[in-house]
Amino acid sequence: MGGSCDTRYGHVGWTYALAATFFGLWIVGVRAQDLNHYLAQGDAFHRQFDTHNAYRSYVSAYQLDSTNGDVLRRLVYELIEIGNEFPRSSEQLEKYLESERLARRAVSMEPDSPDVHVALAMALERTAQYDGGKKVIHKWSEIRMAARKALELNPASTMGFYYLGLWHLAMLQTSWLLKGYTRVTEGDLPEEPSLGAAERCFLNAIEIDNRRIAHFFQLGRTYVALDNWHDARLAFEEIIWLPVAEKGDRRALRQARQYVQMIEDKQYAALKNAIEE
Repeated sequence: MGGSCDTRYGHVGWTYALAATFFGLWIVGVRAQDLNHYLAQGDAFHRQFDTHNAYRSYVSAYQLDSTNGDVLRRLVYELIEIGNEFPRSSEQLEKYLESERLARRAVSMEPDSPDVHVALAMALERTAQYDGGKKVIHKWSEIRMAARKALELNPASTMGFYYLGLWHLAMLQTSWLLKGYTRVTEGDLPEEPSLGAAERCFLNAIEIDNRRIAHFFQLGRTYVALDNWHDARLAFEEIIWLPVAEKGDRRALRQARQYVQMIEDKQYAALKNAIEE
């Protein structure tokens, strides 16, 4: 009798355990479906340039999985776009700093993902606008490292090349006195910035993705800095025929049309000043 009772309760325990396992798997499956739902919803809003609803959808995904680097990366992009809606202000800086914090978390969660390193470079580029002195060089050095890491993980990372090109332009626009002081106190820059290197970076980015307006825009800026008005015009004219794929593309399109007209009118000095703003 005793043995019979032991066997009966053993089966009950096994049944409960099995049910709990299936319930746990069901919960995991439901959470995964909800996560994919919010990501797809956010992606749809992003394509419609509906930044705030995209952000809300990604926040819902984040609440389901706060360690998912892909979710964090999406949040970074939308936070930057929300920050872009503000004029230069403490509110804008707050959004940019939050995007940087999430980007760093994404890198710590998924260090082997090239996309999260690109997201970090993007966030750092925004917060660098609020830095001064040696902090600017430090911030851009980190951007360069993030871009190079993205290319190490994915040699076809078009945005890796893009941010490397931006590093060259940013360093060339930095005061030579500040760069000289940094060299004396902390050593040389990792490489000598040059317009030729910037041009190669943007051309590499375009070779991989020739539909992204930002690539041609920065290539055009580089040619203006090189006084290469013919190729600058070609780069800016190319933008006019490209589809608007990102929220910031409309502004770049307006500027590209303006720059083409300035080249036609030979307003070279004014154009040089315009691209440095």
